[in-house]
Amino acid sequence: MQQPKKYFPTCFAFLLILFPLAPLKGQVISTFQLGGQQGTTFEIELRTRDLDGLYGTWIDCDDLKIEVGKVERLETGGEKELNPKVAKQLNQRVTLTVQVKPSARTGYHLIRLLTRKGMSDAVWLRINSEPAVTESKAAHNTPRNAQVLKAPEVVSAKIETEGEVDYYSFDAQPGQQLLFELDSVNASAGGFDPILALVESVSDWFDDAVPKQLSLGKGFQDPPRKVTRRRLSYKFAQEGRYLLAIRDSLGRGKSDYSYQLRIVPISESVPMKERPSLETAAHTSEAPWLERTFARNISKEWLNEVLSRTVVVAKKEGNRSVSFGEKDTKVAANSENEADGLASLSVDLASVQEKEPNENPSDGQELATPCMIEGAIGHPGDVDYFKFKAKPGARIAFEIQTVETQPPLLNPEIEVLDGNQQEVLTNIYKFEVQDAWARSLQPKTTYTFERGGEYYLQIRDLSTRHGSPNSKYRVLIRPQVPHVGEIAVKEDCINLSPGEAKKLTVTAAEEEGFGGQIAVAVEGLPRGVQVFPAAEAEPAQGGSPRERIHPERFIPKTQTITIVLRASEDAPAILMPRMIKVKAWPIIEGKSGVPISVSEIPLLVVQRTN
Repeated sequence: MQQPKKYFPTCFAFLLILFPLAPLKGQVISTFQLGGQQGTTFEIELRTRDLDGLYGTWIDCDDLKIEVGKVERLETGGEKELNPKVAKQLNQRVTLTVQVKPSARTGYHLIRLLTRKGMSDAVWLRINSEPAVTESKAAHNTPRNAQVLKAPEVVSAKIETEGEVDYYSFDAQPGQQLLFELDSVNASAGGFDPILALVESVSDWFDDAVPKQLSLGKGFQDPPRKVTRRRLSYKFAQEGRYLLAIRDSLGRGKSDYSYQLRIVPISESVPMKERPSLETAAHTSEAPWLERTFARNISKEWLNEVLSRTVVVAKKEGNRSVSFGEKDTKVAANSENEADGLASLSVDLASVQEKEPNENPSDGQELATPCMIEGAIGHPGDVDYFKFKAKPGARIAFEIQTVETQPPLLNPEIEVLDGNQQEVLTNIYKFEVQDAWARSLQPKTTYTFERGGEYYLQIRDLSTRHGSPNSKYRVLIRPQVPHVGEIAVKEDCINLSPGEAKKLTVTAAEEEGFGGQIAVAVEGLPRGVQVFPAAEAEPAQGGSPRERIHPERFIPKTQTITIVLRASEDAPAILMPRMIKVKAWPIIEGKSGVPISVSEIPLLVVQRTN
C-alpha cells in the first residue's frame, strides 16, 4: 500500500532521563497491535533494531499521549535474518502505552522513536471509531473454531506460522451491506502480503463446516478479479453466518506478520470512494500532486492547477506573459496563438454529457475541443463514440478519470481512430518485462497529430464483463501544457550531528515536454544547518535496454535535484525534530513560476559523542 503524505506538528513526549545523542537512524521492524479506538488506552509492542538509548517518542498531534514502557533486548537465534550484518545488530522489544482522546481524528497517526542516535523511521498508528479487539488466544485456524466478530469491529492479529489461516465468523441480515478492509502497514518484514476471502459454511456428510468461497455475483458491490482482496464490500441476500479467511498470499508466517481487519456496515447510497477507509491520514498538510492516477479529480480547477505549475512565454513578436484567471502564468508556447489558446483553457472549457445511442462511429457526438466528456460504461460491452477535429501539428493530451468505480472494476480504454477507422493511438502502454510483453492502461496519453482532419474517440472497458450506471468516467481533451508534474523527496527524515552533511534527493517529472529548469529550496532549517547545491554522477544502466512502444506518450522525463544539508561544527543539538519545508519553482527563460510545496520532513540535530 502506498502511504499518504502526513503532516507532523511539533508535539512529542520524552522520559525524564535524557541521553546524549549520536547520529544514525534506527529501524522499527514490526508493530503489534496496529491501532485502537478513540477514547481508549491500549498498549502496542514494537520490535526494533539498533535503537538503544531510547528516551521518548514524537507524535503528530496533541490528542494522543504515549508513554515508553519496557525496553527489552531480544536474544538472537530465533527467526533467521538473511543479511549477516543485520543479524549482528541489536534487537529490542519496546512497549508503548497509548492514550487516545475521544476527539482524536480517525485514520493514520505518525510516531517516531527518539534515541541517542536520532529519530527512528516512521511508525503508523491507526485510530478507529469502531470498537477494537485483539486476536483470540484460542486457536481459530479452522472454520469450526472461527473467532466471532460483530460489525462494526476492528481486530488486530498475526499470521505467525507457515500455512496459517485465520478464520472469523459473523452474522449478516438480508439486504445488509458490509465493508471489509485488511491492512498491514507496519508489518513489512519479509514482504508480508495478507489477503482475505469471503466464504460461507455449508453442511457436508463428512464435515459440518466445509468453507465455500462466495462466487462473484451481484452481491459484490466492487467485485475484484478474484474474491480474495484487501478491500471489498458485499450485499448479503440471505440471513446466515459467514466466514472471513485471512492468510499470506504465499502461505508464509512470522511473528512480525501483524494485520488489522475492519468490518463495518455501509450505506448503499454512499459511493465506494467516499466510504470511510483505513487508508486515510489523520493529519495532512497539502495533498500530494498526483497526475497519473485514474482517481484524480479532473475539473476546470484541475486545468488551473496544471497551469500554476508552469510559466507561459510566447516565442513570437517578443516574449510576453498571458494571464490565467487572476495570476500571470508562463509556459514555453510555440507561438503567440498557442499562448492565447492556453490562456483561454480554463475559461472556454466545455462540458459534454454523453448521449445514447453512440455505439457506432457514425452515431458519435461531435466535440468542440478542448472539452470535458462525462459519461458511463452503462453495461458490459458498452462502447461510446465521439467525433472531434484536429489541426496538423496539434499537440493534444487525453486525460481519463474514473469517477466512482476504480480499476480493476472499471478499466477505461480509449482509442483514437482516423477517418478510415484505423487506430491512431490508445492509452495501452506496451513494454518488455523479463523477455515477455506487458500491457498497462494509462490515465494520461499525449500525442502530436501529423495530419489534420476528423477523428473518432472510442471509450470502453478493457473487459466486456464490466459495466454499470456507476462506471462513470471523465475524459479531458486539451492542448498539451509543458509543466512540472509529480515531485517527490526520497528521504523521509534527516538526522545530523555537528560537522556532518547528508543529501536530500528530489525527483521531478517533466510533463508534456517541459524544457525549463526546476529550482529547489529548503525552509525552516534550525540554527547551524545550511543547504548547498550538489552534483551527482548518474548511475550506470545495467543490462540490455528493454523494448518499449511509444514511451514518450505515457512516461514523462524526470529531473533529479540533489542538495546537501550540513550542520556546522558548533550547531546546537535539539531534542525535538524540526519540520523543514521543501519547495520547488519552475523556471523558463529566466522567468520563475509560482512556488510549489513539495514535502515537509523532520530534521534532528544530535549531539556528537566521542
